Amino acid sequence: MIQIKRALISVSDKSGLVEFAQFLNRNGVEIISTGGTLKLLKDNGIDAIAIDDYTGFPEILDGRVKTLHPKVHGGLLGVVSNPAHKQKMEELKIPKIDLVVVNLYPFLNTVSKPEVRLEEAIENIDIGGPSMIRSAAKNYKHTLVLTDPNDYKEIQTLISSGGISEEVASSYMRKAFSHTAMYDTAISSWFNKQAGDVFPDILNLSFLKKQKLRYGENPHQAASFYEPLFVKSDFSPLQGKELSFNNMLDFDAAFHISSLLPENTVCIIKHLNPCGIAYADDPLEAFQLARRTDPISAFGGVIGIKGIVNGELATVITENFVEGVIAQKFTPDALDIFSKKPNIRLIEIEDFKEALDELDLRPIHHGLLIQERDYTTITEKDLKVVTKNNLRPMIFVV
Repeated sequence: MIQIKRALISVSDKSGLVEFAQFLNRNGVEIISTGGTLKLLKDNGIDAIAIDDYTGFPEILDGRVKTLHPKVHGGLLGVVSNPAHKQKMEELKIPKIDLVVVNLYPFLNTVSKPEVRLEEAIENIDIGGPSMIRSAAKNYKHTLVLTDPNDYKEIQTLISSGGISEEVASSYMRKAFSHTAMYDTAISSWFNKQAGDVFPDILNLSFLKKQKLRYGENPHQAASFYEPLFVKSDFSPLQGKELSFNNMLDFDAAFHISSLLPENTVCIIKHLNPCGIAYADDPLEAFQLARRTDPISAFGGVIGIKGIVNGELATVITENFVEGVIAQKFTPDALDIFSKKPNIRLIEIEDFKEALDELDLRPIHHGLLIQERDYTTITEKDLKVVTKNNLRPMIFVV
């Protein structure tokens, strides 16, 4: 059981920190802190020791070196139940640090800004933070590591209840290593992208959990949906039952097909198979043409609409059984009509083009296949009739 007597706090995201540090103060926990975090604590009347006072060594190189010191990492890595560790720590006057609260410089947010400068990106690469996180995580049986402000409340409850169990500390250790792994992936991915290296020798991928799905391909399979780093998704579920694995595949197919075609394209998907695609002067006409292609297969399908769904179109759609609709926009009157069929899933993606993926990833038994996606625009001029009889013009429409 870890008893929290001393904490080192150095965070970029300061959400909820004041309340958490006040709790630690009230419970007699000594706090060591750095830079902007220390200032925030002091400004709120919280007792804290500056890192340079603690180590006896000043912050140097414009703050690039603050916590890279044996007194910090010895305090994080020391195994107090090990007599040799304990003796050496006493000899070198290294107190044990029981809790480290660290989250990292906002590299991902920084490089996501348009026209970000290289120097700005470099200055947002955290060095001391990941080092402290990894030291504490390695020694998780004796040091608790927190990287997420959302966890402060739970830790307050556990401290008040007597301490942190090894099982709990282990869960935060896993979260910490995932945090630093994602951070390093973001850095390497961004620099590879700047260099135009689409297929690097080592490919690091990190995905963030967006939501738990209703079930997998079959009801007995669990499933979740993850988004990759650097993707600013405007994938917005507006109503409907919880999404399943198969729903997501159909929505993705409907989106990708309609996004490649002109405005007001409608694509109807059933079990990943297109059963009607059309475009016209307005989405209503396009929907009617697409559904006419194969109305039987369209039953219970997912509809992709590269355009705006208004009340008139919503009325026509709800006359049929559909699993869901993905569109650029739903007008208020359309949403009102769909609300009367609450099981229909509605997803809005405002910019069909911006949401397109650059790469196509396909897992196979022993690896991962990656290729550039084919976004070549095909027009009627690109189509060549190879049968003896030419097509009637109407067939091109439907």
